[in-house]
Amino acid sequence: MANWRRLTLTALTPLFEWLIYGLGRTLRIRSEGYEPHMSPSEAKIFASWHGRLFVCAFFLRGKGVSALVSPSRDGDLLSRLFDRLGLATIRGSTGRQGIRALIESISALKAGTSLALTPDGPRGPAEEVQDGVLAMAKKSGVPIVPMSSSAQRKSFVKSWDRFLVPMPFSRCVVVFGEPIIVEDMEVARVQLKQSMNEVQRRADELGK
Repeated sequence: MANWRRLTLTALTPLFEWLIYGLGRTLRIRSEGYEPHMSPSEAKIFASWHGRLFVCAFFLRGKGVSALVSPSRDGDLLSRLFDRLGLATIRGSTGRQGIRALIESISALKAGTSLALTPDGPRGPAEEVQDGVLAMAKKSGVPIVPMSSSAQRKSFVKSWDRFLVPMPFSRCVVVFGEPIIVEDMEVARVQLKQSMNEVQRRADELGK
């Protein structure tokens, strides 16, 4: 039975990919606070909570940003979707097992590549900043830019992260916060969590 489920999921993955991509193309996305971060010559770490990833990913497409994607089965789907959006991917996580991805990410940041990631992904706990993103920022010297998103019409998946799914043709918003330079990791952890929660609240206000 397990093999049958695996085969079924493998067969359906391209369909899910097309459905997600098609939904994203119908969205009307505006931003607040993105202008200071537009320069492609200055690397940044764009950080969104996992539950608000959908609209953020579609907004960043074609902007020269790479994405850190978990090596899980869900990550396989995301990786293919991000490729379609024009987001290069690095496979790994911000958790303790992501050492290889951490090294690759730091190298990419030092080379001038901006990254997008979810500090609480891929399995949570939800809206808690893990060590990986802080270590990347500290060792590379690249600032973390908090971001979040919302939609006028949306639903939430009953998952650990309450994943936000916008309805087709919804008006959406992506909000960016002030960049955070990591010197002391524990101080930055508190600052980043507060800022990410604040941009999420702002996105929800604007998305009504």
